[in-house]
Amino acid sequence: MNIRKASKSSKSSGSCVGRHVLPDIVRQRQDGTGKRVDPRIGRSKQLLAEALQRLTRERCFEEITVQDILESATINRATFYSHFEDKHALLHYLLTDFFKQTLRKRVPEGAPPRPDVFAEMIAAICSFLTEVRNCPSLGSPANDPTAENAMRPLVRATLLPWATARAGADRLFDADLNADVAAAAICTSAMRWTRSGPVWTPEEFSHKLFPMVAFCLGLTAAEPLSLAVAT
Repeated sequence: MNIRKASKSSKSSGSCVGRHVLPDIVRQRQDGTGKRVDPRIGRSKQLLAEALQRLTRERCFEEITVQDILESATINRATFYSHFEDKHALLHYLLTDFFKQTLRKRVPEGAPPRPDVFAEMIAAICSFLTEVRNCPSLGSPANDPTAENAMRPLVRATLLPWATARAGADRLFDADLNADVAAAAICTSAMRWTRSGPVWTPEEFSHKLFPMVAFCLGLTAAEPLSLAVAT
């Protein structure tokens, strides 16, 4: 995993700061819908996200203030609040971009509904949650909802085409609803997986989840999961 060590020159004011920090992940050039954004808006968001990322190497997220972020990013308060409601919204933006990159390394957009693809998605989710949990400045359970909310829309977007294929053959099948339910089940189960200290490998976790998700999406679970998932 691409986990970097904190710089020795960092100011360690918080006891939660340790060896692990989030990778350099701020490369967002699109909004959450995949549409291109105004370069100036994208640049402001990038500077703010980079500032938050730097600050999490020095202290706990709970100790970081909006003013700290503004000073680190050299951006004024009005610009910050034109993009984000508060520092939690900025953290959500940062983690969403991180998860998107982690997911797309394993599961390209439009990937087919196969058990091996599902296993890769679960491996990406487990990798993302492990990185966040191992980052002392973000590993607090208080940040779990932000991590879960960062994952769910992208997991749903991956599952929706799979459900839509079933909807074409069954007019009573609601693809949107079933994709919502499946994404919620996956993300909630994954949060439980990381909170309890993983008792299953990502591959074992995928084996347990796939039949339930396949049923929800109207897929067949008969094909065995044979991919060895790298962690």
